[in-house]
Amino acid sequence: MPIAFVQRHWTRILLSAFLLAVFFGNQGFRSLVRAWIELRHLRSEIVQLEREQAKLSRRLPSGRGGDFALERLARRELGFVKPGEIEYRFPPPAQEAGGRAAPAKAALSGASPAEKK
Repeated sequence: MPIAFVQRHWTRILLSAFLLAVFFGNQGFRSLVRAWIELRHLRSEIVQLEREQAKLSRRLPSGRGGDFALERLARRELGFVKPGEIEYRFPPPAQEAGGRAAPAKAALSGASPAEKK
């Protein structure tokens, strides 16, 4: 029976063996698949970087804005300070459950925290 099967399906067996050897017998096909996957990732990264570049290009101050617009952007985004300036930073107000800023408790009662104790 096996000899009759081989004689009837020798082309399919040979083709299957050839395809198995090509796809799994060497590194060529696997490296091709890896390179294709990497190409897809790189193309999506390029699209993302092009979007980011376009967004940042729109944010750049135009020549009409002059030095003031550039200085404002550098101060806001990069935290630049001119020599001799003092920068004051305040912590953000605490948030209540309702989403509003919580007022200071000592200011509400009119007494200092030391007097309450």
